[in-house]
Amino acid sequence: MSLGHVVHFVYLPSKGFADADIAAHQAEYGQENVTVLRFPAIKHGLYRLRRATQKAYKLARIGLGLRNAHYYGLDEAFYDPMLDELRALQARQRFDAVCVEYVSNSKAFQAFPRDVLKVLDTLDKFVDRHLQKGVKRPLISFTAQEEGRGLRRADVVIAIQQMEAEQFMRQIGEDGTKVATIGHFLDLSARIQSHEPAEVLFIGSANPPNVFSLTDFINTTLPLVCELVPDFRIFVVGGICNAIPSASNIVKLGRVANLSEVYKRAPTLINPIIVGTGMNIKLLEAMAAGIPVISTETGARGLTAEFRDGVIIVPDLDRKAFARNIAELAHSKSAREILGAAAHQSAMRWNRKQLDSLEDVFGRGPGC
Repeated sequence: MSLGHVVHFVYLPSKGFADADIAAHQAEYGQENVTVLRFPAIKHGLYRLRRATQKAYKLARIGLGLRNAHYYGLDEAFYDPMLDELRALQARQRFDAVCVEYVSNSKAFQAFPRDVLKVLDTLDKFVDRHLQKGVKRPLISFTAQEEGRGLRRADVVIAIQQMEAEQFMRQIGEDGTKVATIGHFLDLSARIQSHEPAEVLFIGSANPPNVFSLTDFINTTLPLVCELVPDFRIFVVGGICNAIPSASNIVKLGRVANLSEVYKRAPTLINPIIVGTGMNIKLLEAMAAGIPVISTETGARGLTAEFRDGVIIVPDLDRKAFARNIAELAHSKSAREILGAAAHQSAMRWNRKQLDSLEDVFGRGPGC
């Protein structure tokens, strides 16, 4: 939008996101530029029946220990009734470009003619996801060949970090599809003003990598921190609160409407992630708020050297180093202030680079 384009948002209702705030999207894009897809009950019922059958078959194969049982077909979970709705929308709106989220939705490009720029925003890679440590339930997981087939449906593929961009280029081969690296855009307007509290913060959903990593931190690193900082407390925000043990020095805040208020109470973010893929958005948002971050190497994946000012990075399993860095920041307000200022500067550089990359993909619109 800042490049002068009119953005139309299309929302596909799904079982896991029934509480989406459509009014907030309408306020952002304009009521006329938000479409919520609706499908006849018969089509929806047939889709749910097909998915239930597929899931039962897959779980049976997994239970039998069959080879490759965890892998999905590229379009296995795709909601086919969406194609007709998207074709009708294109006929009315005549979009110049379409951006599809996740390679598992790449079949949606079939609804748009050849002259429409097709951009795939990958958000994450899906090759061998079921092999991640800490995963206790089936995830959508593709072979490299299947994911590559989805990537080649696009004119441009957007990766959120350079390491994934390089992998996507290998999977695409000589097809001609362009790969760009564009990460999360950050709100730089909510920088905190005081680093007085010495508390630390963890933010996360209840996804398996978060639960596995924070539980490991609580069991192995937290006791070491408490030896160095006797009155230590960690504030925990997000759906993960229901998935971790309780303790006197763990303050569970659950889901919060305004992270800015939490940053003021605990102006140091810890990111002890030891499994997972994709960019850690919570790390970037904390940097934008001007608070220092202590992270594992896995937690800082995708954050290149030019954006690491204000972030202390320690080896994944070096619990003593992680605890020591927490203690040093807890005992020094000036260190928290210096690192927080550096983190905010890194976030500013990050935003500038993302906007330049976005302009390279879409160009400037007639409004600029």
